[in-house]
Amino acid sequence: MLSIVSSSASPSPAPSASASPLLTLAVTFTLTLTAPHVPLPPPPKDPPPSAPAAKRLPNESTRAMWYWSAEDVLSTDGGIRILDFAAAPHGNRSRRIDRLFVEVSPSSLAGQDERRTRHFLASAHERGMQVELLAGAASWVLDAEKHVPKQICSDVAAYNSRNADAAFDGVHFDIEPHTLPDGLWRERPSGVPGDDRYNARLKANYIEIMRFCKEVLSTSAPGVTLSADLGTDYAYYVHGLWKTLNNNETLLDYITIMNYFATLEQWLLGADRTASLDGALYNIGAASVPVLVGVETIPPPHAPAEISFWALGHEALHTMLELGRAEILAQPSAAKFGGVAIHHFESYHRMAAKKEGEGGLSCSASGNILRVTGVEESIQCVLFYASSGQAHFARPSHDGVAIYNAYAGAPVTIEFYRTIKNAAEIDCDGFVGDHQC
Repeated sequence: MLSIVSSSASPSPAPSASASPLLTLAVTFTLTLTAPHVPLPPPPKDPPPSAPAAKRLPNESTRAMWYWSAEDVLSTDGGIRILDFAAAPHGNRSRRIDRLFVEVSPSSLAGQDERRTRHFLASAHERGMQVELLAGAASWVLDAEKHVPKQICSDVAAYNSRNADAAFDGVHFDIEPHTLPDGLWRERPSGVPGDDRYNARLKANYIEIMRFCKEVLSTSAPGVTLSADLGTDYAYYVHGLWKTLNNNETLLDYITIMNYFATLEQWLLGADRTASLDGALYNIGAASVPVLVGVETIPPPHAPAEISFWALGHEALHTMLELGRAEILAQPSAAKFGGVAIHHFESYHRMAAKKEGEGGLSCSASGNILRVTGVEESIQCVLFYASSGQAHFARPSHDGVAIYNAYAGAPVTIEFYRTIKNAAEIDCDGFVGDHQC
């Protein structure tokens, strides 16, 4: 824009006496340029909140494994023994474990032991394995102890907030109120029509625990799953608790069924082989969340022979799991099948390939000489530790191995390895498993 401003000039000098008087008019032009009006840009918007980490739920391909009391292993080799085995159980990578339920002490979630837990989780994640904190005691449903599992959920959330790059993927509870002594589980049912016949107070405490943990994890650790082990007949007999956990409130992200049977038929159809009150097919059909189906490997007397694959060998176990999996996937409810879970590391990794007498490991003794036959060809190193702590080394020959001057008649455990690092120092590598003779 151009503006013209007129003004009187400063007085001219006084005219000389001889000059004619003159009127001097000065006109001043002022040029003002005004830019067009441009509005200021709006302030930058706050970045959108980052989406919470997605929960990684089990699926039909999942192979999980429990590991109780992991402190000793984590403190000695950082858990490498567990991870090596999980990567190729009994040397077979096709049976790889991709989900671990690991029990550690509360001190491992904070303080000086936290570093050890962080290292293990980071190592597992590097191998593509998920790790859930495993914890459980039947007594936690009692009024005096229900704070314990609540605190565990809070501790996991706090640990994850400090260790985002090595965080737990889930909290996995094994609270089994049906194992409480003196028949407490069967006392004082609610009496409400339609409810089950089990202790109303204990069930209410169980639900209170899960509600608390769901709230804590949803708020402070949204990517962490919450799951629990339930008996194979809970959906039928303890239906009041089942409905609250997995239908009415969906308190659990997924359920693991302790489906402990040693035959394919019962594993699928339940104890009475009808699929009407327990077994894999009944539970998957009754669930609204993924169901991970468990199998037992603990040896007698810790587990009855009729529910464990210990005596049958790991080849029979995996044959059953593959056949069972194919049958489940052919069902209309297959979308809720969350894979299989093996209970547990300490027995599973020690299992022989086959039942004794059918080509598996077999032990015999003559004097102080112990002979083991049925050893896999890939085994190059066998170690036995005497009661004195002295290590004995042997190389397998053909399909067996003889260990001299090492047997005193008491049960012994023999370890099998794939390679010899240093025979003179009795140092082997590639641990496969062990066997009791």
